[in-house]
Amino acid sequence: ADGVTVRNACQESLYNSIRARGLVTLSCLDTASLHRRVKGMAWRAGVIRCVAAALFLTLSSVMSTVEGNYTLEILMLSYENPSHMAKSLENFRFGCCELDTATPCKSCDNAFRVCVRNIPTIKGDCDLNQQDSTLIAEDDDDLMFTIGENIGGLSNPITVSGEMWGKVEVMFTVYDLDLTSTIESSSDVVDNIVIYPNIPAVSSANDPFSDTMLFSGNASYSHLELAFRLTCGPDSYGPDCTFCVPTNDSTGRYSCNNVTGEKECLDGYQGAECHDCVPAETCSPERGYCEDPGDCVCYPGFSGDDCSELVCSGQICNSSSCKRKHKFLSHTCGQECVNDTCVCKECPCEVECGENGECVRREEGVTCECSEGYRYNGELCETIPTTATREFTFGKKEIMSGVMY
Repeated sequence: ADGVTVRNACQESLYNSIRARGLVTLSCLDTASLHRRVKGMAWRAGVIRCVAAALFLTLSSVMSTVEGNYTLEILMLSYENPSHMAKSLENFRFGCCELDTATPCKSCDNAFRVCVRNIPTIKGDCDLNQQDSTLIAEDDDDLMFTIGENIGGLSNPITVSGEMWGKVEVMFTVYDLDLTSTIESSSDVVDNIVIYPNIPAVSSANDPFSDTMLFSGNASYSHLELAFRLTCGPDSYGPDCTFCVPTNDSTGRYSCNNVTGEKECLDGYQGAECHDCVPAETCSPERGYCEDPGDCVCYPGFSGDDCSELVCSGQICNSSSCKRKHKFLSHTCGQECVNDTCVCKECPCEVECGENGECVRREEGVTCECSEGYRYNGELCETIPTTATREFTFGKKEIMSGVMY
């Protein structure tokens, strides 16, 4: 078969391999766009390069490893700069990467600098990753990339590992290497493309990448098509790779929820870090505490299994001696130690009287003093019933007056 037939067959094979492996989601692999990408792949190295890419698709899922507490993979799919213009050029060329007699501008000689950093961080500090490519393509502003491809020395996907997943900034700075061979010696910046990935973690490196996302540069000249995959490392869980290491010592006593990574206190412990023991259920929280789960250690001045007993000069105060003195009067509220003597405490005047009375304290306790025309029924001040006439029959009919209740 001729070279065109072989090349088309290889393209179709690679297309089917991508679909079969599920390395990117189907939403970004519709037939038209995928064939566009496959057809646009740089086949300059011939059919061997296509076979090598397909082989990488087969092996990539088993070759991936996770280091740190999360791994972010950045998959480059395409780049374009339809205007062929740049935001900053060393030599004035009317904003064009190169001038051309036939068209306003000629395509750039593109190279990428990739900077990945935690936010906030020191400006310019690429604390997670910084890589520079060499010349990716000469006079070409419509680039297609494949998974596993070496893009001017950059791996695809670019892999970044970190200790704690949070807000991460990914910045692609595109350079024009028309007048030099390296980014370090170039001051011709085509565009800056800044991305803040906001994606949930997937279960493993075998899962698909995210949907394709298209990002525009600050100067709006260039567009970069990317997909992402976030995986959690050991002891990291959930969509945000929450870090949690099961612990059972003085720093905390908890296990980790294997879905969310939230700390779950071991039996007998409580608190945000599961430092605090849980006392016996009957232990008075105001009078006792625990040193070990399930016990009840009394504060000074209290005694008993639940620390409910008041101790005054070595004597246990008996609150039952403080009796209520009238069915409509609140009893005194326990005892207190005054001058080394157990005495009954007066209850605060907190009786609910309703809107027609008020709480008052009397010698025998507290009660409600009701407004004229009302009386206290033990719960609130109610209206005193009015006088009415009833009929009573005792052998013969008599009319008597009485009070209705």
